[in-house]
Amino acid sequence: MKFYLSVTDTEWYNYFSNVNPEDINFWQPGGTLTFKAIERGAPFLFKLKSPINAIGGVGFFSSHSFLPLSVAWDYFGDRNGCRNFAEFKKKITAYRDKKKQIEDNPVIGCIVLTEPVFFEKEDWIEVPASWNKNIVQGKTYSTEDAEGRALWKEVEERLSRINLLNRKLKESDAIAVA
Repeated sequence: MKFYLSVTDTEWYNYFSNVNPEDINFWQPGGTLTFKAIERGAPFLFKLKSPINAIGGVGFFSSHSFLPLSVAWDYFGDRNGCRNFAEFKKKITAYRDKKKQIEDNPVIGCIVLTEPVFFEKEDWIEVPASWNKNIVQGKTYSTEDAEGRALWKEVEERLSRINLLNRKLKESDAIAVA
């Protein structure tokens, strides 16, 4: 299985770690590169930027499209990882090429991820040895390779633990209601 490890905006991550959306927009501020690194349904891991440099969660790739900023906000709203449109636009502007004048409504890339899971800090995963600190966007791994297999095993372990914890919480809630 192929999966993708992507450099993730820490504020975006922090925003989502406090909510539980069904799907999210992993936006690309440049809006020029089509994302086709992995197949639909494949895992998409969140690598937090330096100085953290750890894997903090995972979502599952659904689709990619290009949308004007305002349309991305209208469709995803706070599932863009920002509280309001002004904050979202400011974030996109900060990441875009400083040499270019920002258009009023620039086109951005929208990578739709479903069923995102954001790990607690104690569950963060160390970045693989092959990860180069100069990687700006991300890197594909495969479970057919030893490093990819080891990394995915760690992700599966956390997902399994989280599901077990969630089931226990639901059971205790059901007992409390009864």
